[in-house]
Amino acid sequence: MTKPVTDKDRRLMIQNVMAIASFTIGVILASICLFLIEPYGEIHTSAISIVSELFILAGSLLGISASFDAKMQRFRAEVEKEIIKTPLNEELPDE
Repeated sequence: MTKPVTDKDRRLMIQNVMAIASFTIGVILASICLFLIEPYGEIHTSAISIVSELFILAGSLLGISASFDAKMQRFRAEVEKEIIKTPLNEELPDE
């Protein structure tokens, strides 16, 4: 049985596709500038800046989801530790 696609899954899929696409476009653009545009073997400064921006975009998209997942796991571990620490049948103090 397959689980339904949630908004979080959809968001992560879009982030990953955008990261892969920006990385791929950066590599293709650098290859075109390096091998097909004269002078061969040199990349113009403007092309280097565009390629670096695409690589930064890919890294930031992947870094955002990794950072969010790490923080969420840390939060989940803290909550589970607090739940285990507190007995289930402990009476609440009278107010």
